[in-house]
Amino acid sequence: MRSLKQLAILLSIAFLQACSNCMNNEELFENRGLIVRSFSLPDCVSRGHKLPDELVITNDSAFAFYFPESINCDLGVDLSEQALLRYPSTGTCNVMVIREVTTKERGSYLYRKTVKECGDCALSAYDEGWVLVDIPEKAPVVSFSTVRE
Repeated sequence: MRSLKQLAILLSIAFLQACSNCMNNEELFENRGLIVRSFSLPDCVSRGHKLPDELVITNDSAFAFYFPESINCDLGVDLSEQALLRYPSTGTCNVMVIREVTTKERGSYLYRKTVKECGDCALSAYDEGWVLVDIPEKAPVVSFSTVRE
């Protein structure tokens, strides 16, 4: 009986230690590769309809297509020089998301997200996945991939 109590205490300590290690992440998101920075839509952007999960915006016309009521909104981004990519993801409990955009070959890119989940709880996390990227092509081919750890 005593050894069962000791085992239960050791397992509890190990579980708490494992959870505390994953909760010490300083940042929830890490950007790598060609990503200049994370991007949030300004308040002046009006979402008129549901957006596709895998979205590439490389010019003002594409932006106006997806956000027709927001054509006078200043994004603070030069879409002739950079592109906006959107690739949402979800996770549970304590989540760390690594976003990375790399060149596969000339004109072809990969937006890969690594979603690291830690702990066992019902808390859900959502990442809209907007990033600003240095992509020189006017019509790049972008593929999307998610890895869960």
